[in-house]
Amino acid sequence: LAHTDALTGLYTRRAYDQHLAREWRRVQRNGAPLSVLLVDADHFKAVNDQHGHAMGDQVLQVLASVLQEGARDTDATSAAGVAERIRSQIAQAEAMPVAAVTVSIGVATLQAQERPDSLQHRADQALYMAKSQGRNRVVSAP
Repeated sequence: LAHTDALTGLYTRRAYDQHLAREWRRVQRNGAPLSVLLVDADHFKAVNDQHGHAMGDQVLQVLASVLQEGARDTDATSAAGVAERIRSQIAQAEAMPVAAVTVSIGVATLQAQERPDSLQHRADQALYMAKSQGRNRVVSAP
């Protein structure tokens, strides 16, 4: 339970940070690509306010399921495509208990000599741009 969220089965923030650090070290050894996708449920507070927290929990479980199915190793040019596929699957998820749930996704791919905190920051900035451009979209960091 220290590593995964009991509701969604996704990594906790601490476990995510540890995993990112391990992946970064792996990249330093073998030069493999590494991308981060930050996903935010659009207007999630409204789901809880209009339908209750139990429904909000169900939405989070469906989101987590789609994310777990869509997560895989990929190269830099494919990361945005993976993000777009995840965004589309969530928008069309038949198992979603509430209509019109969408996500915004920020994508960043590790650059030469970049540290994990910088990679995370660029993905966060891309997510902010996706939300400011109208949500329900993928934005890749430059």
